[in-house]
Amino acid sequence: MSAKKARLLMVDDERRLLDACRRNLSRTYAVDVAEGGEEGLKALRENEVYAVVITDMNMPGLSGVEFLEEAHKLNLDSVYMMLTGNADQATAVNAINQGKIFRFLNKPCPVDQMVVAINDAIRQYELVTTEREVLRGTLVGSVKMMVDMMAVAQPITAHRNSEIRRMVKQVVDALKLPNAWQHELAGTLCLVGLMSMQYVKPEDQQKDETLKEAAEIGARLIKHIPRMEGVSQIIGQQRQMCYDMDKVSLDDGAQSIAVGGQVLHIAVDLEEALRRHGNPEDAFKSLQSKSEHYDLRLLRVYAELYLGSQSELTRIERKQVQLWALEPGMVLESPLMAGTKMLFMKGTELTSSVIEQIRQSCGEHPSLVDRMFAVYVETQSKASNTKDSQAA
Repeated sequence: MSAKKARLLMVDDERRLLDACRRNLSRTYAVDVAEGGEEGLKALRENEVYAVVITDMNMPGLSGVEFLEEAHKLNLDSVYMMLTGNADQATAVNAINQGKIFRFLNKPCPVDQMVVAINDAIRQYELVTTEREVLRGTLVGSVKMMVDMMAVAQPITAHRNSEIRRMVKQVVDALKLPNAWQHELAGTLCLVGLMSMQYVKPEDQQKDETLKEAAEIGARLIKHIPRMEGVSQIIGQQRQMCYDMDKVSLDDGAQSIAVGGQVLHIAVDLEEALRRHGNPEDAFKSLQSKSEHYDLRLLRVYAELYLGSQSELTRIERKQVQLWALEPGMVLESPLMAGTKMLFMKGTELTSSVIEQIRQSCGEHPSLVDRMFAVYVETQSKASNTKDSQAA
C-alpha cells in the first residue's frame, strides 16, 4: 500500500461497533463511519472516493442490499464488502454473484480477519483504478490525436470545437461534476459529426436542425469505441430540450448523461453567440431570450464564469516567440501563413500535433524557422480556482 492511508467507510446501525472499528482501524486506514444507510449515502456524496466500503446487511431504513444499490449509482470505483450476523446466506451470495460486493464477512468478525479482507479489497481497488487510468489516458491521447488530424481538414470547425471544449471544462471544474472525463471528452468531440458533414454550407452550420443531425451522427460514430458509450450518449443528447431538468441532480453520477447533454447544448450555442455578438453581455442576452431551451442552473454557471470578474480569473499575455519556444496551450494571435498558403487560422490552440506539423512545414517553407510567432498565453491569478479560462 502507498504511504497515504487508504480511505475506508463503515456503515452500520450499531454505534458501539462503529466506534470499535474506528478505534481498531484508524491507525492503518483513514476511517469514516456512518450510522445507517442514509448517512452512508450522504458520506459517499460529500466526501472523496472511498477505496473500501463495508456495510451491515440488516439495518433499519435502508437495508444493506438497498444501500449497495444506491451506493453503486453514486460510485462504482469503491470496493464493497458486507458484514452481517444474519443467517440468511442466500441474500449475501446473491449480492456477490451480482457483482455488488467483493467479500462477505460474518459478524462478529475478528479484527485480524477484517484487516486481511480490507487489504485484499484495497489491492482490488488499486488494480481496477490503475488499469482504468491507463486505459483512460490512452483513450484521451488517441482522441486528441484524432481531433488534431481533423483540424487540418476542418480548421474553422475544429477551432470552434476547441473553444467549446474549454467552456465545458470550466463548467465541469466549477461544479466538480462526477465522471468529469466523460464530459471533457464529449466537449472535445461534440462537433465531430458536423466535421463529417461536408455538404453543409458554413451559413447553415449553426441551424438547430443541422446541429441536431450532427449530434446524432457524432453519437453513432463514437458509440462503438470501447468505454466511450457514455460520451456517445452525451453527444447524442446535446440538442435535447431540457424538459424536467429541474428534477435532475447536477451532481448525481447516474444522471450525468442528461447533465452532460445540457452542458454541451449551452456551450455550443454560447460559442456561436460570442462569435456573432463579440461580447459576453450581448451573447447572454441572446441565450436568455430563449431560456426555455436550457437548464437555467447551468446557464447561471456559464454567466458567472463569463460575466463575473473575468479579469480576476484570467490574464491574457501576448508574446512573440520563436519556433523552438512554441508550447501546447498557446493560441495563435494571427493566421499562420507560408507565402499565400494558410497553414493554421487565427485562434488555433497549439497542441503537440499542431506544433509538429508547423515544424515539418519548415522543410517546405524555411522562412518559418526564423520567424517570430505571435501567440496568446493564458495565466491564472492565485485567487482563482477556475482552470482553462476562456481566451479573450
